[in-house]
Amino acid sequence: KRPDFGESRYKLGRVFERIGEFEKALDQYVESLRYNPFMFDCWKSQVNLLNLFGHWKEAGEKCMEYRTMLKASPMYKEHLQYFSVLAVQSLTKQARELITCKCYEEAYAILQELIKIDAENPKLYTMLGECSFFSKKYESAESYLLSALNLNPKNDDVLVSLGALCYEQGKDKEAQDYFKKAEKINPVNPDLIANYRAIKEIAKCKPL
Repeated sequence: KRPDFGESRYKLGRVFERIGEFEKALDQYVESLRYNPFMFDCWKSQVNLLNLFGHWKEAGEKCMEYRTMLKASPMYKEHLQYFSVLAVQSLTKQARELITCKCYEEAYAILQELIKIDAENPKLYTMLGECSFFSKKYESAESYLLSALNLNPKNDDVLVSLGALCYEQGKDKEAQDYFKKAEKINPVNPDLIANYRAIKEIAKCKPL
């Protein structure tokens, strides 16, 4: 295989991309990587183009594929880090789409893999908490949400989620405590307003 062919294919792909022939551009990027599988710029262009059109899953899978190749080559450490970040970004969006479609188990599986790459990312734990909550796995949901809160104590969305979780389990006092903490951080959080108003109305009718 000749790397110079790979470079030529890559440059042709860039031309197609600039004139809006995106499918042809992707085809050239695929061909380019057949000749030179370690061409960083080509992988980057391919993944960015897939992300541009919302193909989060395919973009994320390409990142994971490239990461696997790079792990065997210490000289590509910086490239590995770049595509690790890009994989998390792409597949997080895919997981969000799955949660929106109520495909909680599929989203959960993706997020579990991403945690292995980025164990300090509070957003991943928050989304894992959402999946567990909607699947009625409340202990698991609490564990993930507390992990997210530990990584980012000022995250009002996580506090609201913890409040909603407590409320769902009949822990009205704990729910109010979380909502109050969220209110101090961001009093105009729309989820907070909806949940807090509801629990305040209920609180008028029964002691906490």
